[in-house]
Amino acid sequence: MKYREDIESRFTARHKACIEFSSDVKDLVVLDVGCGIGLYEKFIVEKGCRFIVGMDLNRFAVRKAKKGVPPEKCEFVCASATALPFKPNSFGAIALFDVLEHLPAGSEFSFFSKVNRLLEVNGLLIISVPNSNPVLNLLDPAYLLIGHRHYASARISSLAKETGFKVFQVEYGGGFTEVLSIVLLYFFKHLFDMEIPFKSSIEYMRNKEYQGKGFATLFVKAVKEN
Repeated sequence: MKYREDIESRFTARHKACIEFSSDVKDLVVLDVGCGIGLYEKFIVEKGCRFIVGMDLNRFAVRKAKKGVPPEKCEFVCASATALPFKPNSFGAIALFDVLEHLPAGSEFSFFSKVNRLLEVNGLLIISVPNSNPVLNLLDPAYLLIGHRHYASARISSLAKETGFKVFQVEYGGGFTEVLSIVLLYFFKHLFDMEIPFKSSIEYMRNKEYQGKGFATLFVKAVKEN
């Protein structure tokens, strides 16, 4: 089957886990950095957020997102994460799902500082990143080929503390099926423009993994202290 870039096709157990991890955004104005085609926006509105702004550098993705998500409680902006175009104290929560590893290496501290300025006092910072583990690192083709970064919880906690946040929740999700699905996605999407084989069965297994204790994805939640 040809690879499809729509919300229904791209929504995975990992996205579901991100939504469940950010379940306490009720009545908040949320910024989603790296929104892609609007996967998070479509479902987080159902969690009761007051409003959400999705931001991505990819113009094609932003156009897709605008078509797929009703505008009543959502807005999409095309902008770079290195130049966040928002006023200080604009948001009650900021979501960074699989974003940090795509920023320029060494820019994490500066980025966290900018995010801090955009949050209200006691605002939430919600993060997901690939977990750093010797085995997982070696199983990630992007890690081997282009230095795709993985993060340990200690590294994220240190960045948060240094930039005015206090981490209060750390969780892990996903297992080897999550890792396998990423490898297959790289291979079939980029070489053949196809969906991965046995996609439904693999997705079922990914969902089962995220329902228990995992190790592939690191989730961190922090609160702005100053």
